[in-house]
Amino acid sequence: MYQHSRWYAQSLNADLPNPPPGTLAGGSNSGVQDPVAQAKLKGCEPQFCYIDDIESWSTNKLTINWNAPLAWISAFVAAPGANPVPDLFTLNGAACA
Repeated sequence: MYQHSRWYAQSLNADLPNPPPGTLAGGSNSGVQDPVAQAKLKGCEPQFCYIDDIESWSTNKLTINWNAPLAWISAFVAAPGANPVPDLFTLNGAACA
């Protein structure tokens, strides 16, 4: 809801838009690198450090490296029959031992 972004930051500036529906924020993280996370997540266990705060870039950032794979896998799954799952036991038509 309050993903960290330089472009979609309506919660900080009403002139900017909200993040698009369905975008994926990074996190949880094994550490707390930003000041907001450091203040609000003291003592959190690694990989459980997440806060939905627009200023917490280390746990809640909206980036292309999270959303590009999400878009790819969504398109793959949504195309029935167009992307058959490869047979993992054959190589170039020959059976693998």
